[in-house]
Amino acid sequence: MKELLAHTSNFLFTPDYDALPKTKIKARVELILVCSEPEYSVGVEGLTRRREVSSTRVMCSHQSLRDMGKQLIAIAEEADALEKAQNDATSAVGAA
Repeated sequence: MKELLAHTSNFLFTPDYDALPKTKIKARVELILVCSEPEYSVGVEGLTRRREVSSTRVMCSHQSLRDMGKQLIAIAEEADALEKAQNDATSAVGAA
């Protein structure tokens, strides 16, 4: 499973050929996610582990980025609630 190391972004502006006047532009966001993943191998020196670093680039509109942000916040809140419930349940079992 890949682990998120960092993220960054670039902004690109393209002509909006659908809009009038033709001088309007569209902003696009290039979202770059830098990840690492462990790789294991067995050789003469035994079991070795190294990390493979890669990046994923996604181009989207600013509205799409906002929508994705809302979904990511909802996922984070759900994970937080599940973590709390699990820790509360574990604490209750340990106290009994």
